[in-house]
Amino acid sequence: MKLFLILLILLTLSILTYQDFKERAISWLTIPTLIILFSAGAVIESTSFRDYLMDVGINLTFVAIQMAILFIYFSLRAGKLTNLINTKIGIGDILFFIALTFAFSPVNFILFYVGSLSIITISFLFMKLLFKNISPEIPLAGAMAALLIIWYFVALLIPDFHPLHDFFPTE
Repeated sequence: MKLFLILLILLTLSILTYQDFKERAISWLTIPTLIILFSAGAVIESTSFRDYLMDVGINLTFVAIQMAILFIYFSLRAGKLTNLINTKIGIGDILFFIALTFAFSPVNFILFYVGSLSIITISFLFMKLLFKNISPEIPLAGAMAALLIIWYFVALLIPDFHPLHDFFPTE
């Protein structure tokens, strides 16, 4: 059952990655599908429902704070209130961030979120140096989904490595 769930998550992430890289947009159906699959993973891992909701709430708070900081930054920079959605960041990217909050414990969420944003930013800057005609739009949700696919493959290879667990067992 656990392997089947992971395969469904990998399939959904692959679809999302393909859509975002090809069309610079994602189907809204991938977001609730991922939320359901990530939540089912928490049930299979026997995570306490209360603890799981607390983790999701912490992760959502982190995303909300980051979006608020981005809003303030771009508004101050422009000298007026600025709409971020579909001008600075796509709605699909924000919805994907929300879906990710259901996939990770808070420590792993922050590690994945910051790590993937760093890798994507560095990769994009490197590609911009190599290719002059590269689009200024970054398929952020697709790139993060691709990195999450890698995370899940690592989790398959290392049984004690799971997005909902902050640390490796000590035994």
